[in-house]
Amino acid sequence: MTPTHFELRAIEKVIERYNCTFAISGVGPVETAHRLTRLIEAERPDVVLMCGLGGLYCKDNEFEPGVFVAETEILADLGRCTMDGLLPLEIEGQGLEQCFDLSMGWTMLTKDDLLSQGFSTARMATVSCVSADRARAQYISGLYRVKVENMEGASAALVCSHYDICLFEIRAISNIAGESDHSTWKIETALNRLSEEVDRFLGFLYT
Repeated sequence: MTPTHFELRAIEKVIERYNCTFAISGVGPVETAHRLTRLIEAERPDVVLMCGLGGLYCKDNEFEPGVFVAETEILADLGRCTMDGLLPLEIEGQGLEQCFDLSMGWTMLTKDDLLSQGFSTARMATVSCVSADRARAQYISGLYRVKVENMEGASAALVCSHYDICLFEIRAISNIAGESDHSTWKIETALNRLSEEVDRFLGFLYT
């Protein structure tokens, strides 16, 4: 699954070569949960691969290109929003799933295997509203110790956990999280990197 059509176009030839079922998740956690649930009910997959672009949390202005496989995903803005920041939402007698350890589901590929094959891994945050300034991005990254921002991963993780399906998520860095000047974003470069890494990952998965 990819959030958008242009991300799908970037990897379309790769996933067709591996004969994968593919779909658009839509942007954001709500559409992702709905569309992924429908896909799982129809296809009953053993593995789901979420692919897309992401923003990099960093303290300076240096852009660090790269592609990362998600170690963990967290619903970063689920809770109570105040002028002082985000507070956990606590409901007596009802647990809220917010953080997902994706590495726990890597039964066929361990984290060490991924690292030994040269894949980079990172903690990621899923937000409903993408960070539009550096202050908000730095707040999220500091609060949850995450490296990559996206809008779909944790939602996919939640759905997959209910169906006991292994989720892999690959994100290519296109911009610094919170950077509002889109002229600095490296979207085409990131899409090319995404295609290359998805190709390498699927080759590893299928061997």
